[in-house]
Amino acid sequence: DELERELRFQLAVRLFEVGQLSLGKAAELAGWNRVQFADELGRSGVPVVNLDEEETEVELRALRGNHSR
Repeated sequence: DELERELRFQLAVRLFEVGQLSLGKAAELAGWNRVQFADELGRSGVPVVNLDEEETEVELRALRGNHSR
């Protein structure tokens, strides 16, 4: 039923946000595929990628290195 689907989705979102479930496992819990779940996360304002400050710096350095070649 609709309430159960919504509750499963909200639970999946929350568990994904706190790092208890991967994107794939959260999507599975919600009963969606990964792409659908990621799209809905975006519409809900939930970041699909959640990097801390150090991880962000590493990624930025890697991108800068790739663009200078």
